Amino acid sequence: LGGPQIHVRQSGIIDNEAADEEDAFAQIKAFLSYMPSNVYELPPIADFNDAPPDPGGLGDITPAEGRTESEHVAWYERIAGGTYLPTPLIHDGALYVLYSRGIFSRHDVETGERVYRSRIAPGAAAFTASPWAYNGRVFALGEEGDTYVIEAGATYNLLGVNRLDDWTLASPAIVGDRLLIRTRSHLYSIREAAGN
Repeated sequence: LGGPQIHVRQSGIIDNEAADEEDAFAQIKAFLSYMPSNVYELPPIADFNDAPPDPGGLGDITPAEGRTESEHVAWYERIAGGTYLPTPLIHDGALYVLYSRGIFSRHDVETGERVYRSRIAPGAAAFTASPWAYNGRVFALGEEGDTYVIEAGATYNLLGVNRLDDWTLASPAIVGDRLLIRTRSHLYSIREAAGN
């Protein structure tokens, strides 16, 4: 089917191409150095304006007993990463965590310190979709089709709830100026009205 050169150079499907086996292992080692050693750890957080973290942190990089940081871990907080679904969100210097049972928290990105933790709303109890942010707001889409609009700030403030009359488990996708939400029976394409 054309070999790897076709897929790398022409179709763009593959991101990396190794010159030889040694180069392939070096690329794999570098990639794995950014992965947490277990499901309870967050991967190291890099400031994209700086050089990437030192990839020498292979193996167990867990901070020593009683510590919350190490040479390769900026900070560690066991429950700050939330549940396995949904994925946490970093927005405007804050880490927002949506727990699958309807708890929402904000942490300082630099220190991991929890700023607040709150139930999203009475009855809001099932979340698998990852939150997203737009225009000073964080959005959390529940499995029953309710989107909770939360102010992106240092205190918890629920601004409103948008309802879709259908179940949804998938995380929305942002494509250009559109938000795509897939429910059990529909695909919604949402965008801001022209002139707003």
